[in-house]
Amino acid sequence: MSGHLGALVRARKALLEGRPQDCEREILAFEAFLETAPAPAAERERCVRLVRELHGLAQACAEGAASACRTFAEALEAAGQLTTYDSGGARAHRQARPRPGRAF
Repeated sequence: MSGHLGALVRARKALLEGRPQDCEREILAFEAFLETAPAPAAERERCVRLVRELHGLAQACAEGAASACRTFAEALEAAGQLTTYDSGGARAHRQARPRPGRAF
């Protein structure tokens, strides 16, 4: 397996495992290989298939992230408030809509 094909295989694996930074690094490595020499003739068809597959996976990831953001926004709006915790365990509240005033 050439460096071209290896980089694409690793990029696909990284994307499927939820490691976008590693995927990007491997795609950049693939581009660097292409700058120095074309993919070997025996591997070109597989490289094209992998690039197309990566494109489809990236589109699916983007659509999934957008859908998750919409769902999150809808849930936040319905609840009116959301409690979140950061990696250190600190608690934070976020208001999604104004609180009604109280009559005294």
